[in-house]
Amino acid sequence: MSFTIYLLYTIAFVDLLAVGLIIPLLPNKVRSLDGNEIHVGLLGSLYAGCQLGSGPLIGSLSDLKGRKPVLAGTLIISGLAYANLGFSDSIFVILVIRSILGIFKQTQVLTRALVPDYEKDQSLQGGIYGKMAAISGVGITLGPVIGGHIVEDYPNLGFMFIASVVGSCFILNACIVYFSLPNISTTKTNNSPEIKTNLIHRLFQNVHQSILELYHIECIYVKQVRAAVSYSHRLNISVLSAANNL
Repeated sequence: MSFTIYLLYTIAFVDLLAVGLIIPLLPNKVRSLDGNEIHVGLLGSLYAGCQLGSGPLIGSLSDLKGRKPVLAGTLIISGLAYANLGFSDSIFVILVIRSILGIFKQTQVLTRALVPDYEKDQSLQGGIYGKMAAISGVGITLGPVIGGHIVEDYPNLGFMFIASVVGSCFILNACIVYFSLPNISTTKTNNSPEIKTNLIHRLFQNVHQSILELYHIECIYVKQVRAAVSYSHRLNISVLSAANNL
């Protein structure tokens, strides 16, 4: 296994460690600014919605321009956005920043997409994906504990400090990607109309697939809810019938 794969492990770990530091603290930050539960809910909904819309676009852009420069660019933007969270005293600005992060924070997807570029042996790629998921899980597990302790000890400046640390982690990852990862040769370097057409076509295909997957998940959820309601109704009837018999 090449040293480059270990760099990808490091990027994945630092990414979710940094996210774990700050994400659990955002609801309290919003509440401290007189925000309500709707604002707290919007923190997740805006991020998820922007991820859904931007995922296919960022993925297609990385296929066209190269995964390494796209990953480095998204890391820099995400780092600046997270750092600005610590200096924001406006709920509106926080929601805007969360939307920006939803668009550009695609580190885990792009890092996994880089694995076949640096490890050509397909028999080893499955193990690399598994180890990367485990290492990322360690990061997202440690992050909230560390962030919580810092804010507990320094309630006034803790969030600002963590936001700065998270931004620095993303900038560090960007430096690792740009300066340490080997360059990948690609044949898609021209701007011919055919390539642009393929990019648009692939983008629509990915968006369409995402919508179908969401519809499928929603259908499964609705069926489960209906089954639960039906079971609860039958159970209530059985209980009432037994009570009447007594």
